[in-house]
Amino acid sequence: MGDGGALEAEPRDGGDAARLRREGRVPGCLYGKGLHLDVHLPARGLDGRLGGAGAAVRVRVAGDGEYAAAVGEVQRGHLGDGLVHVSLLVTRGG
Repeated sequence: MGDGGALEAEPRDGGDAARLRREGRVPGCLYGKGLHLDVHLPARGLDGRLGGAGAAVRVRVAGDGEYAAAVGEVQRGHLGDGLVHVSLLVTRGG
């Protein structure tokens, strides 16, 4: 992860991913053994901070804590010009 700081995420209740993207947010999820959190992250600079699949990142979820995670799947728009969804596999934390 580029600067070593945690990615800042906020919980979400699913739904209206298109609205989040219009507002400059990227929908995503944190998942692992017994855990599934739907979140959204700021789009600006996110692509460069994720690295490739399997890259280690830290994610701080507002009101829930910080997680160590690995980048799972990164979905991009059909033209490859923007993040659509990010899946992060939690390795430890909470």
